[in-house]
Amino acid sequence: MCKEKLSLEIIEKNESEVIKGELCDDNNHKFSILDGIPRLISKEKMGESDINTQEEFDRRAETYDSDKEFFFKTFNEDGGKIRNAFVDLLEVESSSTILEIGCGTGEDSENIIQKLGDDSRYYFADLSISMMNICKKKTFQKNPSVPTEFALVDGHFLPYPDESFDRTFHFGNIETFSQVGLFFKEAARVTKKGGIVIMGGESVPIWLRNTDYGKILMNSNPLFEKPVPLEHIPKNAHNVSVHHFLGELFYIIKFKVGEDIHPLNLDVEFPSVRGGTHRTRYYGVLEGVTPETKELVIQASKKAGKTQHRWLEDILIEQIKKELSN
Repeated sequence: MCKEKLSLEIIEKNESEVIKGELCDDNNHKFSILDGIPRLISKEKMGESDINTQEEFDRRAETYDSDKEFFFKTFNEDGGKIRNAFVDLLEVESSSTILEIGCGTGEDSENIIQKLGDDSRYYFADLSISMMNICKKKTFQKNPSVPTEFALVDGHFLPYPDESFDRTFHFGNIETFSQVGLFFKEAARVTKKGGIVIMGGESVPIWLRNTDYGKILMNSNPLFEKPVPLEHIPKNAHNVSVHHFLGELFYIIKFKVGEDIHPLNLDVEFPSVRGGTHRTRYYGVLEGVTPETKELVIQASKKAGKTQHRWLEDILIEQIKKELSN
């Protein structure tokens, strides 16, 4: 029997402070709490690549930050400037409610949390408990006044209600996700309308793939071969932008969450000889005619001073009325 019973929604402070115990979802699935961190992961749902990623980061947690310096040295870049530029893209406000998926050791988190006030809230999610423990120490030291929540979470199945966050972001390992499309969909789902989603990863861009530069880097790291996952951007994404940085090898996809696809007025007349509207051109296609007949239509509509669409429409309606009246 579970000691705590709740739907898997945003975990309130008094629940996350439980040092040891269990949580249950509505289907009575059990999730343990250890050291105040709920383990909201179902191993049965995790893909092989997700399990491998979890194991790798648990193993590399202690050396992860120093290992990352290799990239900055390789490209003669200042890591601090790169990270600050990334944080600027989030457009964080002091009262923002933020979800970071894959917080790792908190390399970006410690920069972001300094921009937040007491009325904000920061949710940290990761597959690796070893990485998260390091992140927890870092971020508390940077700004202990910001309310924070930590949970082991699978990015494909986010345990938060719709429209919970002003900013949702992940940077670093999209290429290892077993279901990238589902991950993007979940990130957009939990973000408020008008909120910002940022997804980042690594990829040699298409314009560099046939250069020695690109070939050398893809040889060193197979993840660089993965394309930027633009096809997984959800349909309700607006103001989409893609930024490449650090030798063009890393990218950030940024978008705002909207209601749905931008609405269209399908009935505006085209200001052209052909005429018609988006609706008539797409939904009103009739049987084709011979090239000779089409040429006659062009000549007749021009003589009548009408667009080809309007001339055909008038002729058809007139003839249809005659046929139906007989």
